[in-house]
Amino acid sequence: MWRWIGWLALVALIGCGCQQLTSNWISSGGPATREELAAAAQKWCAEMRPADAECSRAQVDAALRFRDMFPNDNKRQRVIEACSAVARPKGPWADRVAIEECGKRWLADEARLDEYLASLNVEPLAVTLDHDKAPMMMGRAQSFLARFGTQKIQTATEYVVETYNVGAAGNGLWNAYQCSVNRTPMEGGKDTIEARCAGVLGTINNPAAALMRFMRDGTEPPLAQLAERQRIKASIW
Repeated sequence: MWRWIGWLALVALIGCGCQQLTSNWISSGGPATREELAAAAQKWCAEMRPADAECSRAQVDAALRFRDMFPNDNKRQRVIEACSAVARPKGPWADRVAIEECGKRWLADEARLDEYLASLNVEPLAVTLDHDKAPMMMGRAQSFLARFGTQKIQTATEYVVETYNVGAAGNGLWNAYQCSVNRTPMEGGKDTIEARCAGVLGTINNPAAALMRFMRDGTEPPLAQLAERQRIKASIW
């Protein structure tokens, strides 16, 4: 009996060791030194691309550049996991050239997200415009809340668009918010349109600004990047 327990303990220890090795490998983007990278890349290239004489060098260079692109270990691991689907993984190694290109796109998307979120900080929540242009903005308000809002539209007229309230507990939604858009006729053939939102907020701290941005110029929130930022915000930002 004790012999079986000993064997089981040894198997568990080996399994933990292998899991830790794989975890360290993935989180670091590969082996620690250029020599270790070269050995792993040569083995992968010999099996996957034997006719490509430059395969190993390209893989090593791409792996090192990728590490420089993502110095934060948690963030680098997250990007590798997200990019592995396009990198044809083979064991603990994956196509580092493909991962690097995917990482570049990831950074570009992140930069666009940062630019979008920064623009919301200066977005006016009330605008005054010509009376004949107001219907288009009110129509966009309905479109935004129908597509991106967390609450169903309760009222929709040419002067008021309003969603149902979130409720004290947020209806169990983490990113739940209620919004209202009001159009007020002014003198001189002008209208004033104001957007307001409240509730349990997530990555977009002011959904009213996102709503008004869409109403003004049709810019849609980058949903995929927002979801990714929300998932890793706690560990990185």
